[in-house]
Amino acid sequence: MPIQLKPKEIQEFKRHLEDLGVPSVETYRAWCQDHGFDPAVKKHWRDRRQEQLAARRMSTKDEDEDALKAHIAALGLDSTSEYQIWCRTNGFSGKLYKTPSQRVQERRMLWQLRRQAQQAGSLR
Repeated sequence: MPIQLKPKEIQEFKRHLEDLGVPSVETYRAWCQDHGFDPAVKKHWRDRRQEQLAARRMSTKDEDEDALKAHIAALGLDSTSEYQIWCRTNGFSGKLYKTPSQRVQERRMLWQLRRQAQQAGSLR
């Protein structure tokens, strides 16, 4: 027998699907199973809150990875290992995920190094 939801519960569930970026009930059930959640449609608000937190963490991780790739490219480097070597060589931490201000310091260092290289080239 299918679960009957009240109109208010239907609206809340639709909002929940929207928040998760999930287009359908079937996709929602699959998403839940893939991420270790109960695939039931009717849940306590606390369970839905946990799903939303998990989705945000995944989204944040993707954004962090995109920001890291953009930063590495801005430094003219091709890979994370090349980035870590560059950081250590120039006195920075080799960790990958840094604050925006740490990344600004690294870009300033790159500009400084380029300026020094240009000046050294013009002295010859």
